[in-house]
Amino acid sequence: MALKEKKQKKILIVEDELPIAQTLQLKLTNQGFNTLHAQDGNEALSFIEKHDIDLVLLDIIMPNKDGFEVLQCMKKDVPVCILTNLCQEEDSNRCKSLGAQKYFIKSETPLSDIAEYIHELLR
Repeated sequence: MALKEKKQKKILIVEDELPIAQTLQLKLTNQGFNTLHAQDGNEALSFIEKHDIDLVLLDIIMPNKDGFEVLQCMKKDVPVCILTNLCQEEDSNRCKSLGAQKYFIKSETPLSDIAEYIHELLR
Protein backbone atom coordinates (compact mmCIF):
# COMPACT_ATOMS: atom_id res chain seq x y z
CA MET A 1 0.00 0.00 0.00
CA ALA A 2 1.48 3.35 -1.05
CA LEU A 3 1.84 6.09 1.50
CA LYS A 4 -0.55 8.97 0.99
CA GLU A 5 1.35 11.96 -0.37
CA LYS A 6 1.36 14.93 1.98
CA LYS A 7 -0.66 17.86 0.62
CA GLN A 8 1.46 20.89 -0.21
CA LYS A 9 0.42 23.88 1.93
CA LYS A 10 -0.84 26.85 -0.07
CA ILE A 11 0.28 30.36 0.91
CA LEU A 12 -1.22 33.53 -0.53
CA ILE A 13 1.29 36.39 -0.69
CA VAL A 14 -0.52 39.74 -0.83
CA GLU A 15 2.10 42.30 -1.77
CA ASP A 16 2.00 45.17 -4.26
CA GLU A 17 5.80 45.48 -4.52
CA LEU A 18 6.70 42.86 -7.12
CA PRO A 19 10.39 42.33 -6.11
CA ILE A 20 9.34 41.57 -2.52
CA ALA A 21 6.55 39.24 -3.67
CA GLN A 22 8.89 37.38 -6.04
CA THR A 23 11.53 36.96 -3.33
CA LEU A 24 8.94 35.58 -0.91
CA GLN A 25 7.55 33.25 -3.57
CA LEU A 26 11.00 31.92 -4.44
CA LYS A 27 11.96 31.33 -0.80
CA LEU A 28 8.69 29.63 0.12
CA THR A 29 8.46 27.56 -3.08
CA ASN A 30 12.02 26.31 -2.51
CA GLN A 31 10.92 25.24 0.97
CA GLY A 32 8.08 23.12 -0.39
CA PHE A 33 5.11 25.48 -0.23
CA ASN A 34 2.68 26.24 -3.03
CA THR A 35 2.36 30.03 -3.41
CA LEU A 36 -0.11 32.38 -5.02
CA HIS A 37 0.39 36.12 -5.43
CA ALA A 38 -2.16 38.93 -5.21
CA GLN A 39 -1.15 42.53 -5.89
CA ASP A 40 -3.97 44.27 -4.03
CA GLY A 41 -6.70 43.71 -1.48
CA ASN A 42 -9.49 43.03 -3.95
CA GLU A 43 -7.46 40.36 -5.71
CA ALA A 44 -6.53 38.86 -2.32
CA LEU A 45 -10.17 38.52 -1.25
CA SER A 46 -11.00 36.88 -4.57
CA PHE A 47 -8.16 34.34 -4.15
CA ILE A 48 -9.22 33.58 -0.57
CA GLU A 49 -12.78 32.84 -1.69
CA LYS A 50 -11.77 30.73 -4.71
CA HIS A 51 -8.83 28.73 -3.32
CA ASP A 52 -8.14 26.54 -0.33
CA ILE A 53 -5.54 28.81 1.30
CA ASP A 54 -3.60 27.61 4.36
CA LEU A 55 -1.98 30.97 5.20
CA VAL A 56 -2.10 34.59 4.02
CA LEU A 57 0.99 36.83 4.13
CA LEU A 58 -0.58 40.26 4.00
CA ASP A 59 0.91 43.70 3.38
CA ILE A 60 -1.02 46.65 4.81
CA ILE A 61 -0.31 49.53 2.43
CA MET A 62 -1.68 48.49 -0.99
CA PRO A 63 -3.93 49.80 -3.74
CA ASN A 64 -7.71 49.27 -3.77
CA LYS A 65 -8.25 47.63 -0.37
CA ASP A 66 -5.51 47.93 2.23
CA GLY A 67 -4.56 45.13 4.62
CA PHE A 68 -6.88 46.41 7.35
CA GLU A 69 -9.84 46.24 4.95
CA VAL A 70 -8.84 42.75 3.79
CA LEU A 71 -8.80 41.54 7.40
CA GLN A 72 -12.24 43.07 7.98
CA CYS A 73 -13.71 41.55 4.80
CA MET A 74 -12.30 38.02 5.07
CA LYS A 75 -15.11 35.48 5.35
CA LYS A 76 -12.99 32.36 5.76
CA ASP A 77 -11.06 31.51 8.87
CA VAL A 78 -7.56 31.54 7.40
CA PRO A 79 -4.43 32.33 9.44
CA VAL A 80 -2.94 35.71 8.49
CA CYS A 81 0.57 37.02 9.06
CA ILE A 82 1.14 40.71 8.42
CA LEU A 83 4.25 41.75 6.46
CA THR A 84 4.58 45.51 6.51
CA ASN A 85 6.91 48.40 7.11
CA LEU A 86 4.41 50.10 9.42
CA CYS A 87 6.08 49.84 12.79
CA GLN A 88 3.63 51.68 15.04
CA GLU A 89 2.28 49.64 17.94
CA GLU A 90 -1.28 50.80 17.21
CA ASP A 91 -1.04 49.28 13.69
CA SER A 92 0.12 45.97 15.14
CA ASN A 93 -2.63 46.02 17.77
CA ARG A 94 -5.27 46.85 15.17
CA CYS A 95 -4.18 43.95 12.93
CA LYS A 96 -4.18 41.51 15.82
CA SER A 97 -7.62 42.71 16.95
CA LEU A 98 -8.84 42.01 13.39
CA GLY A 99 -7.52 38.44 13.58
CA ALA A 100 -3.90 38.50 12.39
CA GLN A 101 -1.73 35.80 13.98
CA LYS A 102 1.61 37.57 13.66
CA TYR A 103 2.97 40.99 12.72
CA PHE A 104 6.32 41.14 10.91
CA ILE A 105 8.08 44.39 10.02
CA LYS A 106 9.71 43.71 6.64
CA SER A 107 12.75 45.91 7.13
CA GLU A 108 13.52 44.34 10.52
CA THR A 109 12.75 40.65 9.90
CA PRO A 110 14.99 38.28 7.93
CA LEU A 111 13.15 36.16 5.39
CA SER A 112 14.50 33.04 7.12
CA ASP A 113 12.66 34.04 10.34
CA ILE A 114 9.40 34.43 8.43
CA ALA A 115 9.87 31.04 6.72
CA GLU A 116 10.69 29.39 10.06
CA TYR A 117 7.54 30.83 11.63
CA ILE A 118 5.45 29.58 8.70
CA HIS A 119 6.89 26.07 9.05
CA GLU A 120 6.01 26.04 12.75
CA LEU A 121 2.50 27.40 12.13
CA LEU A 122 1.62 25.03 9.29
CA ARG A 123 3.08 21.83 10.71
